[in-house]
Amino acid sequence: MVKPPGDEYDWAHLQSSAQQLSDQARLYADLSAALQQEAERLRALAQNEGLRPQRSNSDSERETLRSASIVPVILIADDDDLTTELFARGLRAQGYIVKTASTTEEATREVEGRRFDAIIMDLHIPHPNGLAALRSLRSMNCAIPCAIITGDYSLDDATTTAIHELGAELRFKPLNFDELRDLADTLVRGRGP
Repeated sequence: MVKPPGDEYDWAHLQSSAQQLSDQARLYADLSAALQQEAERLRALAQNEGLRPQRSNSDSERETLRSASIVPVILIADDDDLTTELFARGLRAQGYIVKTASTTEEATREVEGRRFDAIIMDLHIPHPNGLAALRSLRSMNCAIPCAIITGDYSLDDATTTAIHELGAELRFKPLNFDELRDLADTLVRGRGP
């Protein structure tokens, strides 16, 4: 793209923002389709009360997780309200209890106030950021399985190493619905890195 003379826009930033929006649109389309399929499955179950759909092994594993006496509780911490809402709806449709936070301060208050089975946190969530919040949680002897998610594909080695040394998973956005569900299941089972 040719930059017009005298134009004040940072074209690289605009192109990056456009790519991020495109990636988010794909994520939302995947989540929407998965939620629609789940809604159709539930409608069919309601109509055919006595009939149960055949389940794959991974479906039966998820059912076992949710049939335990305590329903898994996940905290999603992301400053992007739309991402947070879509992740929360998708995981709730899978039987999780989901709480949300839009800053690291809110996330810390949530963790101090209740039991969580897993945390999924954006790297660039504000006040100060996801990595600093993860360090803070670990310094409080908080061993909750965590995943740091980011749309920043240019992470430096030091950040990547720090995330792994703090015992957290690292995933890159956009996550499709199956990836999100599998990440949540992995964290709840405590099979972190």
